[in-house]
This record gives sequence, C-alpha cells and structure tokens, in this order.
Amino acid sequence: MIQDGKNITFKQLLELDNSDKDKAISKVVPNIIDKQQEIIDFINSIPNKLDGIEIINEEIKQYYITGIKLRLNKLLLPIYKK
Repeated sequence: MIQDGKNITFKQLLELDNSDKDKAISKVVPNIIDKQQEIIDFINSIPNKLDGIEIINEEIKQYYITGIKLRLNKLLLPIYKK
C-alpha cells in the first residue's frame, strides 16, 4: 500500500485508523486461528522436489510458517484483542 507517495509496511498499515481494516481483522483473525494448523500442514505437505525439480526446501517452509505465526501473534492478535 502507498500512503503519501511512499510504500508502507504491514505494521504501519495495521496501525492506520480505519474501520474497514478493523472489521476485516475481526473477521479474519478467528479464521486464521482456527485454520492455523491446517495452513502449517499444507505448507509442510508441499513436496521438496517433484520429478527431480526442487520446489521448496525445509528452510523456506519454516520461514513461511514462522512468518505466519509472528504476524498473527505480534501484529494481528494485539489489534484483534482491542
């Protein structure tokens, strides 16, 4: 997203005073919480290789999983709990 001609971070986006954003967070966060293990299982189910072609490695899988958990716990949940 761009604000005042500059890109803003996900954290800055969440800090904006916007009722639509707050409504969206109220709808999405419970779903993320309920589906978090399914999302993690899906990421882990991606094969590392297919027909000898590397698709993803374990480090990248962990990067995605860690990112999801951090964004939920450090960014979304604090706003959701307000």
